[in-house]
Order: sequence, then structure tokens, then C-alpha cells
Amino acid sequence: MKTRIYLMDTEPFRDEHIAALVYQALPPSRREKADRFRKPEDRQRSLAAGALLLKLCEDEGLCPSMPDLTENPYGKPFFSGHPEICFSLSHSGGKVILAVSDRAAGCDIETVDPRINTGAIAERFYAPEEYRLLQAEPDPALRTALFFRLWTLKESYVKASGLGMYLPFQNFCISVRDGLMPSVRQILPLPPEHAAAVSEDVSFFEYDAGAEYRCALCVANRGPADCCHAESGPAELPEKPELIPVFPVFPESQSGSRFPPPSRKAKADPGSPCSRKTAGPENHE
Repeated sequence: MKTRIYLMDTEPFRDEHIAALVYQALPPSRREKADRFRKPEDRQRSLAAGALLLKLCEDEGLCPSMPDLTENPYGKPFFSGHPEICFSLSHSGGKVILAVSDRAAGCDIETVDPRINTGAIAERFYAPEEYRLLQAEPDPALRTALFFRLWTLKESYVKASGLGMYLPFQNFCISVRDGLMPSVRQILPLPPEHAAAVSEDVSFFEYDAGAEYRCALCVANRGPADCCHAESGPAELPEKPELIPVFPVFPESQSGSRFPPPSRKAKADPGSPCSRKTAGPENHE
């Protein structure tokens, strides 16, 4: 399985008809998640994420119905009966992304918000080296951009580890040097039960999801030992996210698929926090 990353706009899910059709196609766990959101925009993002999961299921031959979802002890979701399919979801503003691989993978997208107090958040959550790098940037706009760049890289890494918020941001440092792929280095020890899940042998990639967004993907360079389909070596990451249109999601097309066939080549995308959970600055699934 090649590593892929999908991108979808949430605007069409303001249409109650489209939202209802997607809702009906989702398994109970995804419906319950959507029902928990009170704000319309949060529900729209959740349904768009569900639509991308439907797309993933079609591409991987798991249809006609999506398998239900379960979680590991740290909250990372996976398909029941299909642990070999590693995926990661993230949403922010009007965008949702989904990464899928046969290796451990994590993705993150954030809306760049210049109103956020980046210094206070970075001082609390970032590694000292990262905080110093931010403070050394005199231009406020560039400092904000760097803050969100580091955030998406760090978030994608903790999601790829499978530990999520159980892997503190202060425990590792992301190095971002001009002309080089970002890299990660552990700087604080982890409890023995978590240490086995964390590796520095990963590949990062950053994507253009629009001027207001930062987007990052992290994939392990070695597949899990129990996955016979995963290869070892540096991960081959897609150069661009595949933009998935909502139409023709529903009704089903003449081919019987809710979506256009998967492309061989990815398509171009045309286009005050007080806790780790909300400092993203948006919550994620």
C-alpha cells in the first residue's frame, strides 16, 4: 500500500441533504462522534472526515459498508479487523485531511491564526530549542508561521507514534533547517510502557493546503513487525494531497461508487489556548 493523503473541503456539508446522506452511510461510532458536536461547523468537519473514511474504504476494497472503528489504549482509531490499515485524520477551518499507509502514520492541519499568543504556548509546550528558535525570529508574521509549522510537525509525530497526547510535546525536538527535511530528536525519557512506541526513524512531509493553513505528514520508515505488507526503508511520501470532491459522493455514480476512481497521481490542491488539547488551536479526532 502506498502512503496517500486526501484533502476535502467542508463547505458542501452545510447542505443538510448531503450531510444526512453521508451520516446514514457511516458506522455507529462515526455517527455518535458527529452527534456529540453542538456547533454546526464542528459537525460538518466530522461528517467530512467520515466521507474521507468512506473514500478510503472504497479504495481499499472494504465496502460495501465501512467497518466499525475502535481505538488503541491512547485513543488512536483503526478499523475493526483491519489493523494493517494505518490512517490519521485531522481537520481545521474548512479543510479535512486523511492520511493512510501500511506504516505508522500521523497527519495534522491547522488554520494559521495570528491572534494566538505563540510565545506563551511555545514556552509551555515546546522543547527549549524550539522556543528559542521562535523567540529569535523578529518578524511577527514569520514567527506565527514558524509556530504553526512546528505545531503541525509535532502533532503529526505524536499521532504517528500512536500515543497522541500521552507523548508530551516537550519530550522531543523538531529540527527545521533550510533545504533539509524536518527531523526529530528525543530529549526527555519516556515511561517504559511508552518508549517502545517512539522512534526517530520517520519521514516528514509538508503540504500546501491553502494560504491560511499549515499541513504536515509523518510516516515511519519501517513497517510494523507484524505487517507482512509493509516494507522497510525511507517512506515514499506523496508530493501533493489528493483533492477529493464531495460530488459525486451521493447519489452513487453509474459505476456504483460514491467517488471517482482513485487517481494514480495525486491531484494538486488549488487552493486563548490553555491546554495541550486545545492549543492546536483546534481539537482533532
